[in-house]
Parts: sequence; structure tokens; C-alpha cells
Amino acid sequence: MDVKIECRNMELESDVQDELTRVTTRLHDHHHKLMHIRVVLDRSVHHRHGVRACDVLVVAGLPRRRTFVARKASNEPCDAIRAAFEALDAEIATFRSKRTHRRTVVAVHESSAESQEVA
Repeated sequence: MDVKIECRNMELESDVQDELTRVTTRLHDHHHKLMHIRVVLDRSVHHRHGVRACDVLVVAGLPRRRTFVARKASNEPCDAIRAAFEALDAEIATFRSKRTHRRTVVAVHESSAESQEVA
């Protein structure tokens, strides 16, 4: 899995790096087919955005050109990272459950059609 981290208007601190390593490992354990993850940490310098709010953008790629995006903001980078990765995990899980449900419905429909043909 390819992980790219980009920082804008801030330096990558060791606690933020540790949190990114932890959450990317956990996400890869849950969804082992992840091909790449791109994380963008952006510290806002605009006076209306609050006291140095941190935006986190996470882009994850699965096979067959499936792309998932999550964006969260918080005053603390670690909180924003956790929230973004939880949202991304939920989005991928929802996508997989829809795909699994569609396959089981088609399989059940095909097996019931075969049993009606036999009768």
C-alpha cells in the first residue's frame, strides 16, 4: 500500500506522524485491498477560520478505479485525522456492504429461478 502525506502551512510533528501510522495501519487491516492513501494536512491561516484550524483530506483508492474521499476539520490535527479516517472507514464499509448485498440477492434470485425450472 502506498501512503503519501502532504502538509500545507504546518510542519509534520512526531505525534501527528504516529497517529497517521496507527490509523492507516488499522484501515489497511480492515480493508486489505487498499492500493493507496493520500493524506493532506492543511493548517488554515485565514483569520475567519478560527484559531489555526486544521483540515484533513484523505483520499483512498481501491482496485477498479474506486476512489473514496473524506474531509474533516478540527483545532487539533490528531482529532481531525481520527474523524477523517473514521468517516473513510464507514464509507468503504457501506460500499462493500452494498456490493455484498447485491451479490447475495442475485445469487438467491438465480437459485430460486433454478428450483422453479426443475419443478
